[in-house]
Amino acid sequence: MSAAAEATALKAAVDAHYAASLSAYVDKVTSETDLLLNWIDYLRKSAKNKNAVRLLDAVQGAIIETAGCLSLGLVRPAIFSVRIQLELLVAWIYFEDHAVEWSRIEGGKDFPMRSFYLKYMSENGSEFSTRMKLLEDKRQRKHADPYGILSVYVHSTSPYSAPQVGPLAALVFPSAKCDECVELQRDVAEYLTDILAAWNISKWHDLPELIRANMTARLPPKDLSKLCS
Repeated sequence: MSAAAEATALKAAVDAHYAASLSAYVDKVTSETDLLLNWIDYLRKSAKNKNAVRLLDAVQGAIIETAGCLSLGLVRPAIFSVRIQLELLVAWIYFEDHAVEWSRIEGGKDFPMRSFYLKYMSENGSEFSTRMKLLEDKRQRKHADPYGILSVYVHSTSPYSAPQVGPLAALVFPSAKCDECVELQRDVAEYLTDILAAWNISKWHDLPELIRANMTARLPPKDLSKLCS
């Protein structure tokens, strides 16, 4: 098949996927990330280090990318957009309190790995690990930390997750695979909101009503009291 024919077939596959789903994937991703987007809005308004706010903007942008890619049936790039949310939001937590280090990043210094930020939170957040355990015990997501399963796809460490040789139209995945990606986005959103709650719960009375309502509905009163203590 010629390059022009390949491109035409790809467009046809994208058009067919979109015609079948319309705005469904935008709606699904928006719904699954509603709580996370509320957190981002709250954090953006209350941030001390306004320069690092662009990391929060990038997380929201990655959610938009996920919705857009799935609307076109492009699952692999959608997975990359889901995974980057995990990396950027925990980075923001650190750089929000480290303006000097952030200026060095802007100057070209290498970005630390995700494990660096998680270690920072565990060692410096009052009761952070205990709070995360409370929330993990009440989780709805399949994996306590979805980063591992996303990395399998990103790094193609499984033959089932590696890119395949085939026609361009094969880049458009069936709706069942797109739905699986929505589930990954849901799990990542819950995981990130758990991290944010464990790190910021001392500001309970300042948190938006939707966030407090979610915690109240999810945790029994005894566990909620422990979380806020």
